[in-house]
Amino acid sequence: MCHRCCCLCVEQLTHNVGVTQVIVEESGETHESFPVLRKRVLAFFAAALREAAVSPDALVKQRYAKFRAMGKFEQLTAEQIAQRLQDAKDAVLSFLHL
Repeated sequence: MCHRCCCLCVEQLTHNVGVTQVIVEESGETHESFPVLRKRVLAFFAAALREAAVSPDALVKQRYAKFRAMGKFEQLTAEQIAQRLQDAKDAVLSFLHL
């Protein structure tokens, strides 16, 4: 999969999607070994549950609804990405009469 097409920056998440906090990964951690990130995530959830005025189950339901409201997205193959990029380029060139 093309990683360039999947990138979001913090500003997009906090402004467009309503993410309230970003938990930063520690440099050098991987998907198999992430002790610092794990501690940060657990601390975030513990604090969120303490501060929440609702039960953990209700909080899960609220978060699920929030993320479902963000929209539906497709996961494209490399070929589909290439085709969509070409279609976009063709549309721009056509618009510019080039």
